[in-house]
Amino acid sequence: MRRGTNEGNYLIEIDGITAVRAMKVSGGKVNHTPTLTSEGNKPNPHVARGTYEIDELSVQQASALNNTGREFFLWLFGFIKGVSLERRGFRLVILEEDGQTPVEVWDYSGCVPVSIQPDDRSARGSNSASYTFTLKPSDVSPIL
Repeated sequence: MRRGTNEGNYLIEIDGITAVRAMKVSGGKVNHTPTLTSEGNKPNPHVARGTYEIDELSVQQASALNNTGREFFLWLFGFIKGVSLERRGFRLVILEEDGQTPVEVWDYSGCVPVSIQPDDRSARGSNSASYTFTLKPSDVSPIL
């Protein structure tokens, strides 16, 4: 039986290293457009596998956990500015309520940054700096 998750239980791994913790992740829907093929004088077409596309993935209130996380955020800014045009992949790990046990794992490959913005900050707050960023992946694979 699968248990639930709660906010803040999302980890992002870059090159196998846990680099970012996020409070919310949304998007990533896979859209499939089937191919229709007419056969002879048959009145209805044959439906077959066509093409697919993955929607943008939004990661909100994301904080770097180590140097790899900081490098990831620098890559986001660098790609948008044209400094580093390397597409990156990352693994999204969705954790159980205990914050330790993986519930689902998704691999996103060929990602291109769409946007990045610093989250609101307050002089009274004691939270670390966080960002919201959006990526457009080329492909996705569920692992668990």
